[in-house]
Amino acid sequence: MSKAVEEMSRKVISMEEGIRFVGVMDHDGKVLTEATRDGLQLQSKEREVFEIDHHLIRNINSVFDDYLGKVRTMMIIRDKIKQLVFYKNRKIIFVSCEPKMNKDIFFELSESIATSL
Repeated sequence: MSKAVEEMSRKVISMEEGIRFVGVMDHDGKVLTEATRDGLQLQSKEREVFEIDHHLIRNINSVFDDYLGKVRTMMIIRDKIKQLVFYKNRKIIFVSCEPKMNKDIFFELSESIATSL
């Protein structure tokens, strides 16, 4: 795992109190690094989402790449959590946030991730 990936994870987790978790996977779904806000414990379902769902979503989305272009980012807003997903340099960056967190942080995160990797 590269030092840039670890540094980016720490930088993102410290950007906003509402960010709970940052995880990075390679294109094949292998977890490269993860960071959790101090004092928080991830529920097993959150970890499952990170490790399985987004890898599957990436594969499903690729079906439309030829027609619509590649997916670069996604924001998933659920009742209990916001999930931000970024695809950069064959990596999947998953950010789990508190539901009340301002959605404008999405753009700040995009810029931070784009310049970090």
